[in-house]
Amino acid sequence: MTDDTVPDLTSAAARSQRDALAARVDVLDKLGVLRTLPDDMHVTTDMVAEFYEVPKETVFTLVRNNRDEIEADGYQVLTRSAFEETFDTKVPSSASRIALFPRRAVLRVGMLLRDSAVARRVRDMLLDTETSGVPMPTGPELLAHAVLEAQKMLSDRDRQIAQLTEKVAEDAPKVNYVELYVADSDLLKLRTVASANEVGEEWLRDLLLAKGWIYVETESRWSNTKGCMEIRRRYSAYSHKRQYFRPVEVHEAPRFKGEVMHTLKATPAGAEAIARLVNRERVA
Repeated sequence: MTDDTVPDLTSAAARSQRDALAARVDVLDKLGVLRTLPDDMHVTTDMVAEFYEVPKETVFTLVRNNRDEIEADGYQVLTRSAFEETFDTKVPSSASRIALFPRRAVLRVGMLLRDSAVARRVRDMLLDTETSGVPMPTGPELLAHAVLEAQKMLSDRDRQIAQLTEKVAEDAPKVNYVELYVADSDLLKLRTVASANEVGEEWLRDLLLAKGWIYVETESRWSNTKGCMEIRRRYSAYSHKRQYFRPVEVHEAPRFKGEVMHTLKATPAGAEAIARLVNRERVA
C-alpha cells in the first residue's frame, strides 16, 4: 500500500473503516501497558491520556467531538457513587462523574487521535494487519463478548439515570437559592470557574461556544504598543443563557466596534450551571 493509498483513519469519512477495525483491541497490548480498573475491562480518562501520552483535556475534546461514535463502543459516564460501588475504588470528592472506556473505545480513541505518537502507531499496526491478511476476531467468542459488554452497558446506564434523577431533585433547592438570593457582585471570571472545575480556561470557553451558551465577536485594530495589527475578541452570552453571565464593562480599554469593551463573567447561578455542564463532558 503506497502513501497515496493509505487511508486516513482520523478522517470523519473513515467511520466505516474504524468500525471494521474496532474489534482489534489486541493491538493495544502490543504497544504498551494499558492500566485498567479492577475489572480489567474498563479504563478512565486519566488512563487513556496516560496510554496515548497526551493531556487529559485532549481526550475530553476528542470525546466531545466524537461522542456518538465512542458511545457506540461502550463509553459511558457514571456518578461517583455508582463508580465507587461498582469498582470498590475511591475517587476525589471533586469528581462527581467518572467516564469509563472499554478497550474498544480506547482503540477508537487511538484511531481518531491525531497529536499522539502512540495513536499513530496504533493506526499503523491496524492498517498493516488489515493489509497482511491477519484474520479479524470472529465467531462465537467475539459475539459472546459483545453481548456481555452490551448488557453491562445497559445495566450501568439504567443505574446512572436513576441516580441522576435523584441528584436533580436534591440540587433543585440549592440552585434556586443561588439564582434568587446571591448578590450580583459575586461574579466570577471564567478562568476561576475553569480552575474550580479542574479544566483549562480555553477548553471551557470552547465548550461554551460549542454548546451555544456564548458567542464571540472579533475585530482587527492597530496596536501602537505592539506596533502591529492585533485581533481582539469580545465574548457575550446568548439570550437564553444571560442569567448565567454578566458583561462587565472595561472603560479603560479601547472601544470595541464603537462600543465599550466588556469582559464576560459568570454569575453564581452560571457557575453552578457550568459545573453541571462540565460534569457531563469531563471525567476524572
